Amino acid sequence: MPGCLVLTAEEPLPPPPPEPEIMQTLRKVCKLSGRKQQQILEFIEVITAKKPPVGKWI
Repeated sequence: MPGCLVLTAEEPLPPPPPEPEIMQTLRKVCKLSGRKQQQILEFIEVITAKKPPVGKWI
């Protein structure tokens, strides 16, 4: 029909799920210099390295 205005309504899309904290951190790290990224990588390797049990009885 000429001159008529047709309105339609749609349900809004649900908000996306929150981004995991690790992904937020990775985005920040990617913006750092190569040297800083290498330092972070070395730090993570030290933290995750397997250590022998301390004080374990034989």
